[in-house]
Amino acid sequence: MEEVKILELTERCIKYFQKQCYTRNRITVYKSLWRNGIIRYMSQKGIESYSPSVGAEFVSTCHFHGTIRPQEREKIRSIQVLDDMLKLGCICCTLKMDLVRQLQDIIEMQRFDYIVIEASGICEPGPIAQTICSIPQMVPDMECQPRLEMMIFLRTTSPSNSK
Repeated sequence: MEEVKILELTERCIKYFQKQCYTRNRITVYKSLWRNGIIRYMSQKGIESYSPSVGAEFVSTCHFHGTIRPQEREKIRSIQVLDDMLKLGCICCTLKMDLVRQLQDIIEMQRFDYIVIEASGICEPGPIAQTICSIPQMVPDMECQPRLEMMIFLRTTSPSNSK
């Protein structure tokens, strides 16, 4: 399996995020997760090159008395992003399946008729719509299939432009 210097790999991910129009805030969150997670771990262990096995070792440290706290869950997700970038050269599948799993969890609760997804700060709405529309093909055995009913786009203007 390929090994790559961790800083080179995180830089590839950041460039991918920028190319996909991720917000600066979201990119900063990932940088922080990597800096305070896998990069710190590798530095403490004297490891320079990242591989999925190093990521797996790190993930095993994210369990707190048998449970995974929310901040650790985010660190684990950041490792999945690194692994996908290393293996596939992109991370779109990781993010797409995260959305599918989250929608599945909400649907299984059987408490909601509608789900509103506010995507500013995460990504463009197009990939979200594509994911929702492709769920029947991706997860045909899902008990209740979601459907995209409407998309609303809002455009904000700066105060200096609103005369």
